[in-house]
Amino acid sequence: MVAISAKRQLYFLFSFYFFANVLGSLLSSTLLPSVPSQLAKLSLSALSILNFLIPALIAFRLFSPVPLQAYWKLNTLGSSRTFLTTLLLTACCIILMNWLAKVNAQIPLLDWMKETEDKSIAKLKQYLVMDKIDQLLLNLFLFAVVPAFCEEVFFRATMQPLFVKWLANPWIAIFITAFIFSFLHFQFSGFLPRLLAGVFFGALFYSTSSLWWSVISHALYNGAIVVLNYSAQHRLIHITSLEELLLNPFLLLIAGFTLLFWFYRAASKVEPSQINHGTE
Repeated sequence: MVAISAKRQLYFLFSFYFFANVLGSLLSSTLLPSVPSQLAKLSLSALSILNFLIPALIAFRLFSPVPLQAYWKLNTLGSSRTFLTTLLLTACCIILMNWLAKVNAQIPLLDWMKETEDKSIAKLKQYLVMDKIDQLLLNLFLFAVVPAFCEEVFFRATMQPLFVKWLANPWIAIFITAFIFSFLHFQFSGFLPRLLAGVFFGALFYSTSSLWWSVISHALYNGAIVVLNYSAQHRLIHITSLEELLLNPFLLLIAGFTLLFWFYRAASKVEPSQINHGTE
């Protein structure tokens, strides 16, 4: 283990990420167009591992003074009450994210941004075509579980604690990590809702001292998108009607107050000493 400040660990972590991202982009640009769609899905899932999990593992191997489970806060879980609270808060977050998506849609994008966004959405829709239930289950694993775990390990379990140590302010660290989380998705029309999700995941991780709850919440959100696409394709649900239902002002007020109250409670009971990564 190398004794190094949290600030320098962040420099190294970003370097690992950008190197992995360049490598992943080169591999995807040369391999993805020529492989079958099923293999392409597996390749996209593998990119999540390459871009997020591998850099976090390298950072752990180089800088961690504690075992992996303790470093990523995987050694604690919690009670059934925490699980029910996580479900409720995730539902509130999804309701507010749906509203923020409408707000975000009013922000004009540059031509290159819109073109990039349209290509990304078209590709995702192609991957989310599901004719049978086994394809739904596969997509839930590849597009909900795997990305949720890899991204939470990278952003919440590795990056965020380093910002906490460097800045000595957990909530600024949570917001900065959430901003980077949203920005690095390079999906501009979803920046604001993803920023809210990042703040929520970060606060959930920080307040529970367990990565599992942010992973579960993240996977639930991703999984909801997959299930909604499957349901719409098989005419089990009308997505536009559901979105309008979620925009009900009364529902938005309840979700907003619930989430704000939880943020207040989380901020009042958590100490920065709960997270300890590396050395100064």
